[in-house]
Amino acid sequence: MKNYKKTLLAIMVISAMPLLAATNSETGPIKVTTFVDEEKDDAFCSLREAFSVAKTRISAHGCVVNDIYSNIQDIQLESGVYTLKSELIPDSEVRIWGATPADWENKNILINDVVNQYPAQIDLKTTIKAENSRIFNTTLKKQPLTISNLILSGGVAPDQENGGAIYAGANLVLQSSKIINSKAKTGAGGAIYLAGMSGSVQISKSLFEGNDALYGSIIAMSCMNDVGYLKREIGFTSNSLVKNGSETSSSMMEFCGLPA
Repeated sequence: MKNYKKTLLAIMVISAMPLLAATNSETGPIKVTTFVDEEKDDAFCSLREAFSVAKTRISAHGCVVNDIYSNIQDIQLESGVYTLKSELIPDSEVRIWGATPADWENKNILINDVVNQYPAQIDLKTTIKAENSRIFNTTLKKQPLTISNLILSGGVAPDQENGGAIYAGANLVLQSSKIINSKAKTGAGGAIYLAGMSGSVQISKSLFEGNDALYGSIIAMSCMNDVGYLKREIGFTSNSLVKNGSETSSSMMEFCGLPA
């Protein structure tokens, strides 16, 4: 009888293991593991493939989805340059993070606080670079997008179109990032163009440098729908604007519509 009880207890413990593993499973972002812009079934997770599994919430193409229950997926990039062959079109809400710009070996000289004097702030270490396209286009799926600790470089809007780096059709958050050398050569919004009916934008602690467009070398937007003027929420806090525009551009920021 004693042996029977021991066997039964062992079976119960072993049976509970899968449940414990599922309950205590790792959570965290989808980690991009290659700088190459690819879509194929191998062991490496590209940024484009990370967007794909963020929608399905099913691990594939080398990309591991840890949080299968959340409708908002975080995508983590490492230090380095990720080069895009074509624009990225989010099919679900995502938050993209570059490597944290922090040096824990040195003090932050701007903070006079003995307790919180580390880390020192350093330059951004992660870049998404377009070869000959925009970087993000959220007008097709109309999904919110958050960008943090990233450099967006070299975005180019197609001829006669708007939004050099980001063509936004939904809410956009840009924080602690840079948009540099992006252009809408024959359109508006060299860095960002808001094309959605009610999309808002919140930009903080970011740098805009070397962006150009006919109108709104940094940001421009659509003004009206079929009924009347559009109403948007636009936040612009603690940002730096350096050498944007050219002799052919008429403005750095082209605002229109109704104030929120």
